[in-house]
Amino acid sequence: MNTVWRVFGYLKRYPWMAAGTLACAILSTLMVIVFPATTKWIIDDVVRAQRPEKLIPLIMLAAGAFLVQHLFNSLRLILNNTFEQRVIFDLPHTCEIIVQQRIHAGRSAPLQTIAAVRGQRVCECAGNQKWQRHERE
Repeated sequence: MNTVWRVFGYLKRYPWMAAGTLACAILSTLMVIVFPATTKWIIDDVVRAQRPEKLIPLIMLAAGAFLVQHLFNSLRLILNNTFEQRVIFDLPHTCEIIVQQRIHAGRSAPLQTIAAVRGQRVCECAGNQKWQRHERE
């Protein structure tokens, strides 16, 4: 649960990505409802009522809902992966800020170290957790 609260801090930095991911997830989920409803309409209104003129529009509706569902799902995955990568790139910077604040406050930071290794920043916080990033050019 502690990890979830830490992620919420990064939502402030990227609110549009978080909102976009959530909106895409909701719209993708809503499109799931259309396909079974369309199947019901085809059975009830086309097959049982013998109205073949309604078949093509209902098939197009089902196919459109299927495509829109997968379009929103793909967009959600792209937004979510981009958000995660940006958060990962921000972790060493956040760790460095915490260490600097502790040093300026006169407190030691025994579990938090920063070292430059061959053009990479390595930040170690709270013992075993390690994050690396390549220096941005």
